[in-house]
Amino acid sequence: MNLFHLGRTLRRGLGAAAVLTTLSIAFVASPASAHAALVSSDPADGSTISALPQTLTFTFEEDVFTPAYVDVTGPDGKSYTTGDPKIDGAVVSQTLATDGAPQGTYTASYRVVSDDGHPVSKTIHFNVGAASAPAASSPSWWHDHWWYVLIAVVIVLGAGAAIAIPRSRKA
Repeated sequence: MNLFHLGRTLRRGLGAAAVLTTLSIAFVASPASAHAALVSSDPADGSTISALPQTLTFTFEEDVFTPAYVDVTGPDGKSYTTGDPKIDGAVVSQTLATDGAPQGTYTASYRVVSDDGHPVSKTIHFNVGAASAPAASSPSWWHDHWWYVLIAVVIVLGAGAAIAIPRSRKA
């Protein structure tokens, strides 16, 4: 086998890997867009209200399921949730402890299960009275989707090897 044939085989394998990368990103990573998306919240993300409400609600574009978790953290770092969240189709409600709730920026985070069985999470912020620095930061895109990227990389590497190795043995 000469180097010319080996180089051509590797170029073909890399070309196939590029095509498979594109396909794997399109078909492996795209199911994330099919998950339940947040339509609205009350209080709304970024809004300013006069007092902490007794109930916070998240409304999704489709029904969501348990397990569901909601946490509302005040500017003092304390959690203001009481009891478990309640799910009614596409609406998740969480009772809040309003006694002694300070003014400032509140962070409300949720994690629910979408209709396709995948967990969905997000964090919003709202202000009670005057705004302050949020007590916690929201997770990044990478935090929620790293495993889609890992699956795509494994598929690409495996397919590239499966295409390149048999061709290099024939030449």
